[in-house]
Amino acid sequence: QLQTGIRYFDLRVCHVVSEASNQTSQFKFTHGLLGGLVEECLQEINRFLDKHSKEIVLLDFNHFYEFNAQFGHDQLLQLIHEIFGKKLCTTARTINECTLNYLWANQQQVILLYEENADKCTAYMDRVGHFFKVHIYSIFIVLGMIVDVFVFQICQSPWPNTPQIDNLFQFLDEQVASPRSTNCINVIQGQITPDDKSIRNHPFGSLHSTSQETNRRLIPWITCRHRDPSLVNGVNIVMCDFVDSVFADSVIMLNYKTADPTTTANL
Repeated sequence: QLQTGIRYFDLRVCHVVSEASNQTSQFKFTHGLLGGLVEECLQEINRFLDKHSKEIVLLDFNHFYEFNAQFGHDQLLQLIHEIFGKKLCTTARTINECTLNYLWANQQQVILLYEENADKCTAYMDRVGHFFKVHIYSIFIVLGMIVDVFVFQICQSPWPNTPQIDNLFQFLDEQVASPRSTNCINVIQGQITPDDKSIRNHPFGSLHSTSQETNRRLIPWITCRHRDPSLVNGVNIVMCDFVDSVFADSVIMLNYKTADPTTTANL
């Protein structure tokens, strides 16, 4: 994904106990099924950033499962800090200050979005009228303890929550037609969510096959919508399943088709 051009990662984390490693506690990524180890995946991102000093990533941690006092948010935040260190953006006062030039000047490459409040994560899943509110943490180790400083807030990422492609694009049309804040990150989720009925009706189908049709419609939708003046400073991030370079290039081109060439240097 990094090589393809993906720079925003929606991350959900589960605390698991590995019986194969003498009951060792671990953090793993999850979204319905368990994925890879958090530490290994973050190390992979860090190695990529080491090789590409001007690349910036956004890590959006939301939804946490089976956390406890011994293995929870403090431990996960400390792990994130230990891996990325000074690459974490800890000095900007608002999200609008996080321009490329600002991050490059401060040698920062990671914008961390982290919402540990389960109620807000639940609201994020409710679709209608709710947005996913996040805090971006500045993390410091003081006498062995983590001190969290909330620097900026708000990431609007409404969930379409529909298994139907037509309904998805109706939802997206409504989202881009609605006034949105220019003082936060705005996310467009170009993803369908299969429900029980759609799974029963397509027993040999897969998320991959359905996402291919969604993505075929998403790319021209993106290309068309960028010309709408209401989108200026509106859409910052576009999400989809099973991304490829064509999708990434389509999103990247929005910067050049909507930006004033004389101000591009001030990104």
